[in-house]
Amino acid sequence: MGALWAAIAIVFISLSISPRLFAADPPFKIVEDPFSESVVRVRLDFGNNMYSHCTGTLISPTVVLTARHCLEKGARPFIQAGRGKNKREVQVSGMAFRGVAGQSILNVYNKDGTVSDFFVWHTQQSVSKDILLLFLNQPITDIASLVLTPPAELNYGIYKTPVQLVGYPANSTLHDEDGTMEPVTLGECWVKWFSLNGRVLRTTCTAYGGNSGGPLLVKVHDQMQVLGVISTADGRVTSTSEPQVYKWIQEQIKIH
Repeated sequence: MGALWAAIAIVFISLSISPRLFAADPPFKIVEDPFSESVVRVRLDFGNNMYSHCTGTLISPTVVLTARHCLEKGARPFIQAGRGKNKREVQVSGMAFRGVAGQSILNVYNKDGTVSDFFVWHTQQSVSKDILLLFLNQPITDIASLVLTPPAELNYGIYKTPVQLVGYPANSTLHDEDGTMEPVTLGECWVKWFSLNGRVLRTTCTAYGGNSGGPLLVKVHDQMQVLGVISTADGRVTSTSEPQVYKWIQEQIKIH
């Protein structure tokens, strides 16, 4: 069992930190649709000018959804949002995730501002619990939040519906005039199956370092919605439409 968790940990860490997991120069395309501004960069500050990043989604003016495994020991997250003159950094004031017992664990910072060992230990849990909510110290009101796909939409019809993964892969060379990374996609992909009562989705999407925590998007009634967050390089997605997870996230949004 220890070897299994070690293998999972390696996959998680490489997806959030490694700049290149697969062949070079994939055919990324910049996402210019209005919803793309809701897909933000989750920067991880290790100090001494050492940074990494994941991808996140603004799901309310004060809540960003991302992957729990993105948080590495000693890193402090902050958000980069907006484009052009509206680009800015927003600090994170707290966080929550689904623990083993289905409880939230808040205020997981050590006194020196780093993330506690206890929290990092929990990041090695299975894909089905790889969800992290970051609470912002100030609301982002000029960017529309994306909504989560309701549980009722997570049915066998999802196999026939195209989805897409949007994010900030580290090996993308597509930047704006200021050198800031643009949100990109590889185009449409598909859900192959879902398991654990809908908590894990296996897709045909390919993910790269930096994609972790990014949204798997699906169009429902002409609206782009979040179906889950990318967790592993082989396209496994933590569903946000599983009823208990969906309910928990909605409760956190109301609180914050």
